[in-house]
Amino acid sequence: VQRYAWILPVASPVAFAMAWGMGANELSSNWGNVYGSRIMKLWQIVIIASIFEFVGAIALGSGVASTIRGSILSTSSYAAQPEVLMFGMLCVVVTCSVWLYIANKFELPISDSQTTVLSLIGVGLASRGWGGIRWSPGFSNIGITWAVSPPMSAAMGFCLFFLFKFFILKHDDAVKRAKLFFPMFMFLILAALIHVSFSPPRLEEDNMTPGSKAGVASGAALIVTIIAQLTYARWLFRKVDEVESIVAHSNAEEQSLGDDKKAGDGLTLDKSENLQPVNVTASVAIIAQIIQPRKFDRIERRLLSNKYTAFLVDDAYARETGRDKHLAHVHEVADRYPAGVELMFSHLLIVTACFKSFAHGASDVSNAAGPLAAIVNILSDGMIDSQSSIPFWTLGMCAAGMAIGILTFAAKPLTMLAVKVTRISPVRGVCIDLASAAVIILATYLKIPVSTTQITVFAIVGVGLATGIRDKIHWVNLGVVVLGWAVTLVFSALVSFSLTAFALRAP
Repeated sequence: VQRYAWILPVASPVAFAMAWGMGANELSSNWGNVYGSRIMKLWQIVIIASIFEFVGAIALGSGVASTIRGSILSTSSYAAQPEVLMFGMLCVVVTCSVWLYIANKFELPISDSQTTVLSLIGVGLASRGWGGIRWSPGFSNIGITWAVSPPMSAAMGFCLFFLFKFFILKHDDAVKRAKLFFPMFMFLILAALIHVSFSPPRLEEDNMTPGSKAGVASGAALIVTIIAQLTYARWLFRKVDEVESIVAHSNAEEQSLGDDKKAGDGLTLDKSENLQPVNVTASVAIIAQIIQPRKFDRIERRLLSNKYTAFLVDDAYARETGRDKHLAHVHEVADRYPAGVELMFSHLLIVTACFKSFAHGASDVSNAAGPLAAIVNILSDGMIDSQSSIPFWTLGMCAAGMAIGILTFAAKPLTMLAVKVTRISPVRGVCIDLASAAVIILATYLKIPVSTTQITVFAIVGVGLATGIRDKIHWVNLGVVVLGWAVTLVFSALVSFSLTAFALRAP
């Protein structure tokens, strides 16, 4: 085995590159709603997301991992030739890193877990044939995911936003109703996110029953909600009242301008930008002004002055709607909701994104660290163990790779889900996140494997459809995303199969 020690120094930077691509790609699922709502700039998102991703990976990232290869490959068939498995793991990280780079380049949000699984299947077929694969539950899980994730998440997103509109948004006193329902939404979202975030492999050692986990998550969420209602909510509701006052004043000025124009006998009035109707076009700007301190303006000017950091302050919404007339129409005809309601849920949307980044770092870092850990353990022990531990240095390296990927290469895939499928606002984003978390929890209890990326995409679709079918979804861009998932399966299996077969059979 030691003759193949060269595989480790080759695989290490490639695994880092894979983690880099994973971090960049998954930002779209975790922070797309925040970016699409335009309540935070890209530079702020990548800083916060990279911190939570790194902390989640280090703190809860599969200390004793049931590494993904153990559920896909029949590791016992490699006992006589562990070096074949070592090289197979190298082929896995090469394939995944290449495809993640391509997917990020073409703005495709994909499932890094499915990429890893199909790469492992390619390695198994090339090295051991059909008998080297555990088709169930490994590969069959992907079929279940494709069949279950889209309808479940779309239905959940549709129902949640439909109820949100029915009970809150369609009423004249929408802001008052939103204040009444706000504690319930905060409790539900926090309970769901705590449950999802703190259920990675390491916590399975506590032997907590599903009911116990739900009870702990609900109890923690209830305590936080009560404290927030006594402190944070009072400040937030004052800000909401301020926004509503600004909206009312602006609309009154707009009405006055309209009356003056009618009385002006054909005269044209030059309406300045600050007199646009706030509840239609300027509510996003008002919310951003409240959330964003003015001192950030100087930071953004410095970022914009450097060609390497200018993309961090780029306005993807203006860029994409400017180049795609149909996308501009999708955003233009989308329903607008009271600015006060949008502001009320904007902070909650940011909190959910932080939880999602933490959970992704904890659960998915093993996709990159797992294959590398297999190589390390085979070299050190000379034997194969499907439940091998992941050395801390591999965990730290891959966690850093994910964080750096977010900081440097996340803009393209983020734009697809944030802007190019449908219009997203804070109230829509909260319903999307709650729907996604609910589906993940439900699937966990039913023991159905799901993809968080696919769940998020179709929760977005469900929320979009709740506002109407016609012109509310950019179906072409959605089709591109789904096509990317299909290509992921083919590319991952084919490339890893080819690399492994070439290495094993080359003269």
